Amino acid sequence: MGAFLFLPQSVPAPQNHRHLYLGWITQRRNAVLKVSEEEYEKLDQQYLIKIRKEAYGYRCLTNQKQFYMENYLDVVIENGKIDDLVVMMEEQV
Repeated sequence: MGAFLFLPQSVPAPQNHRHLYLGWITQRRNAVLKVSEEEYEKLDQQYLIKIRKEAYGYRCLTNQKQFYMENYLDVVIENGKIDDLVVMMEEQV
């Protein structure tokens, strides 16, 4: 399994995971970015909520799907699913 990196962001931390899950479900701007190491180095990381190291590079959760769609045309962007959030938030570094 890959290791997770917690990023200190301007995103307020929820009191518990239930609040984060509820917010994730109700928003359509959430996405999972799948990027190589080279793409990750060039990626604007200000909107990344969670990052997970994978064999191919990195898997990144974001709540700013449109930003990455407009600015990173070559990056694989998948719709965010609650399963992605649960797995990435529950695992420890």
